[in-house]
Amino acid sequence: MKILKLIGWLAIFVILLLAGVEFIGANQQEITISFLDYSLEQIKLSVVLIAVFIVGAIMGLISAVVLLVLLQVKNKQLKSKLKRRDDEIQKLRTSSL
Repeated sequence: MKILKLIGWLAIFVILLLAGVEFIGANQQEITISFLDYSLEQIKLSVVLIAVFIVGAIMGLISAVVLLVLLQVKNKQLKSKLKRRDDEIQKLRTSSL
């Protein structure tokens, strides 16, 4: 079973690699990028697109990590609050009225 899973991941990797090579080959045009009086002269379109994709992926991962940390903090606060209430309920059950 593990070997089939490995072969599947390897096949996906090879397909993505071939798609990437095809993408780079199909986008060999050279472009000029200008922004705020700064320009990059004659850079290949495929390089720009891959760089933008990587920057977007990194920004997405960073935002996901921030959200995950915030949710873990909130979860810890709620667990602490629940434990305090459970302890209070237990004290009320054991105390004589």
